[in-house]
Amino acid sequence: MLKNHGAGEFCYSLSDCEEIESKELPLLTALEKAVGYIMPSIISCISGKLAYFESEQSYGPPPRFILKRP
Repeated sequence: MLKNHGAGEFCYSLSDCEEIESKELPLLTALEKAVGYIMPSIISCISGKLAYFESEQSYGPPPRFILKRP
């Protein structure tokens, strides 16, 4: 879905996961580490316009959102 909205091959990640925290890396790598990690992550695909957000898990699967600004 991120690619359909214009995401490129690389992104910037802010995450509780040390492996991807404050790093520019391939989008697929960031998603593989962030999705299901249980702790929050924001993956910025297009600065200020497109991002993926996964919230902290409290019960069941964590809330996940694609954030898009027109």
